[in-house]
Amino acid sequence: MIPISPATGVLGIIGHPVAHSLSPALHNAAFAAVGLDLVYAAFDVQELPAAIAGVRALGLRGLSVTIPHKENIIPLLDRIDPLAARIGAVNTVVNEQGVLAGYNTDALGAVRALEEAGVDPGAVSGPG
Repeated sequence: MIPISPATGVLGIIGHPVAHSLSPALHNAAFAAVGLDLVYAAFDVQELPAAIAGVRALGLRGLSVTIPHKENIIPLLDRIDPLAARIGAVNTVVNEQGVLAGYNTDALGAVRALEEAGVDPGAVSGPG
C-alpha cells in the first residue's frame, strides 16, 4: 500500500447504503499495483447537496455514484456529458480543476457486454 500524504488524491463512491461496496478494495489494489498516489473510499451519503459541497471544498478528484444518487446529482454538477444527459443519470464525476463534470459509463459497459456476447446492440429494440 502506498503511504497516504497531503499530496494523495482522494476519490470515492457515494451512495446509500455503500458499506457493501467492493469498489474501495478494487480501486485501492489497482492504484497500489501501478504506483498511483491515490486513495478510494466509500462515503454513505444521505444529504447529497452537502456531500457535493464537501467534494468541492476538499478537492476530491472524483466519484463513482450509485443508488439513490445517479439522477439527483445532475443539477448539482457544473457540466454533464451529452450521453449522461440523454440517459438522465450520472455514475462518474470528475473534478476537472474545480469543475465537476458528470458522465455515464454504465451504458458503454452494457453495450460492450452485449457486443462481447455476440449481440448487435443496434438490433435490439425496447418494449413497444
